[in-house]
Amino acid sequence: MNARKSIAVILTLAFIVRVSAMLVLHTWIFPTERAFGAEEGEIAYALANGQGYSWPQTWRPVGPPGARVKHDHPEPTTWKAPVNPIITALAFRLFGSYSTTAAVALESFQVVLSVLSCYVLFRIGRTLFNEGTGLIAALIFALYPASIHFSVQKLEYGTLLTFLGLLIVQQTIGLSRRPGMSGSLALGALFGIATLVNPVILAFFPFALLWLVWTGNAEWKTRLKSAAAILGCCVAVMMPWLIRNYLVFDQFVFIRSNFARELVKSNFPQDARALAANNARAADGNDGHVSSLFSKRAFSLVIEKPAAFLRKTVTRVPRFWTYLGEVTGKARLAAGAGYYSVLCLGLAGLWIARGQPQIRLPLAFLLTMPIPFYLTWASRARFRFPLEPILALFAAYALASMLSRLSPRKSAFYKDLWIQKA
Repeated sequence: MNARKSIAVILTLAFIVRVSAMLVLHTWIFPTERAFGAEEGEIAYALANGQGYSWPQTWRPVGPPGARVKHDHPEPTTWKAPVNPIITALAFRLFGSYSTTAAVALESFQVVLSVLSCYVLFRIGRTLFNEGTGLIAALIFALYPASIHFSVQKLEYGTLLTFLGLLIVQQTIGLSRRPGMSGSLALGALFGIATLVNPVILAFFPFALLWLVWTGNAEWKTRLKSAAAILGCCVAVMMPWLIRNYLVFDQFVFIRSNFARELVKSNFPQDARALAANNARAADGNDGHVSSLFSKRAFSLVIEKPAAFLRKTVTRVPRFWTYLGEVTGKARLAAGAGYYSVLCLGLAGLWIARGQPQIRLPLAFLLTMPIPFYLTWASRARFRFPLEPILALFAAYALASMLSRLSPRKSAFYKDLWIQKA
């Protein structure tokens, strides 16, 4: 079977597994409306019902966890980046807010994104290593428990951000080998869209640009023009949302309003409580006021208490890479077996490929994307999920390398898939 037929079989398998999980588990049934997309679902409800991008006027408890304020009027917000709430709002508008049909539509969309992620992962593996590595990586992710879970049991940004992150890695690699202005604009647009899904992707952005400028297959002048085009297009894509935030809150608020707030709460909880108690604006629900209040205090607290900040940040690093969530019993065993197998094999693949320059970009992705979570909260499995396909890629390389060494000339199949470089 050639690579084209093999990847078609893997993608079909990925689709069947996810749809089967939907049917067997009835994943479109949620115990509460809060479980249906959480804050993104609440903002989507307001959008779909003509209340704008806000916490909705509704009887249901809404707002960030812990607040649960019952608003008697829509309250403008920028608590969540806009792309996924807009997608959810479209499903609500077409099929009814919090309806079963809307849930099925959104889960089907996430299934398609997950299957496409398998294909992009195959392309990256084939480009960086060989077809065998790409096929194994796609197969691992097709059957990976977390990938199935996040595509059909969680209605949130994770599956979309994972797909866009892989596309960005693939496009960056392709642009370094085949430079061009159209490719640069496409990469900038991808970065901009991904930032509007979750701005954590920006932690990787400067490193991707530096890698592209340093390794690009073009003259230095062309590389710098490409980097400028990427940056400009990324900013242009984000600009309408930034203008919206400024007009709504009468001050600059970045993509999401909660980074400084989460930094203070996670590292200096007593100071966070005191700040809220001493400032009435911190409790009025206005994202602009709260963002400004915590942003001013966050920097000063880091300067005043660097040891406490550093200590908590360092302890989050291993927790980020080992956390399995709150599941128990068989679900925890399945999650642990799936994740730790990929993690250990991924580390082995990184070690085997350590001298190969082509791994530097995906390695930079692994090292930089978690930085915002190291600084705030690290105990959420969904935070790590967009990185796990890259771990699967290196795990696939480890397996392909072991297979090629066990039987390097056993057949033409091994020779073509395990040894031949793309």
